[in-house]
Amino acid sequence: MNHFSRTLLSAVCIFATGCASVPTIPPELDLSRAMIVSGTAESALVLDGPSGKGKGAAKGAAKGAGTGAGLGLMSCLMAGPIAPVCFLGVGAGFAVIGAVSGAAIGTALAESAESVEVKRSLLKTALTAPGVRERMATYVQQKVRAKLAVELPIAGAQASATRSGWTLRIAMTEFATVGSGPEVPWALQASGSLEVMRADVPEAVFVKNYRALSAKKMTTADWGVSDGQAVRTELEDLSAVLATQMVSDLTQPAK
Repeated sequence: MNHFSRTLLSAVCIFATGCASVPTIPPELDLSRAMIVSGTAESALVLDGPSGKGKGAAKGAAKGAGTGAGLGLMSCLMAGPIAPVCFLGVGAGFAVIGAVSGAAIGTALAESAESVEVKRSLLKTALTAPGVRERMATYVQQKVRAKLAVELPIAGAQASATRSGWTLRIAMTEFATVGSGPEVPWALQASGSLEVMRADVPEAVFVKNYRALSAKKMTTADWGVSDGQAVRTELEDLSAVLATQMVSDLTQPAK
């Protein structure tokens, strides 16, 4: 593989995955005495898909062009010395095709502003219900206790970490819909973060983001039955899944 191809492949790697190293839990972390607190930042509400046909077309075109250009780039990596010339022609052609098809798809999937606001209201109501902010931290405590058979202190976000010097900060960072379109069933997705902090270090020594997607897909009308009870139930289930992911990392054997 020549230098140009290696450079392009590196660019694709960075664009697609960030090529970041996997964070690891500090081996000296004493889970049995660590404080568990809930994050204080507001969770972001993210609604999949644009509202309005114009926005749908524009977003679809941009996404399609990017996908097309990426396909062209990957195909040209195999062209060897003529890869730059290949990309100028083939890559640009893929981008145009992607933009046109993406605009059509985006227009078809666009929802009315009213429909989007109904979704937003359902998610916001579930997310701001009493106890939701602390729920994931509570789940992490319960699961770690069951895993290690130890008692862990849990406190609010302002709690002191003087017991051991270790603090685990658990936060629900995002609550989102996945799927859009008039009368199209959609799923729910929750994202959370785990920060491991040590009293003598100003920055977190471990930070990792987690994501969980609901298996259930329903229309907005179905999600909204009984004032959005299904959304509230699904958020609780997703919080438990995120907590399980975090505890798996926290309790894995040190390498």
